[in-house]
Amino acid sequence: MGEISRVTAFGYAFRYVIYVIFWLIIGGIIFVIGLFTIMGSTRIRYEYEFGEPPRVETEVNFGAMIWGFIVAIIGLVIMNLAALAVYFKLMSRLVSESIPEIPKQ
Repeated sequence: MGEISRVTAFGYAFRYVIYVIFWLIIGGIIFVIGLFTIMGSTRIRYEYEFGEPPRVETEVNFGAMIWGFIVAIIGLVIMNLAALAVYFKLMSRLVSESIPEIPKQ
């Protein structure tokens, strides 16, 4: 066996891209949930009356903001680790297919 064909190599490359896109979508959804949680943790109110400067009031929910950061970081970790895991899984399978089996005595 030794060397793999180009068709096999392209097949593995295609599988890698498909798996990575799948995990990027999953991790991206989790990341966006974290971002929306961060954005929703801050409320800004404008009050304006004619002839007076506008009043701005802000409310920040720090618990929700920290939770959003944690969820967003988990989404990024899932995207990165899943891409590496898929690479190692496919490469190990490719290497095991290309190395001839050693006969047992």
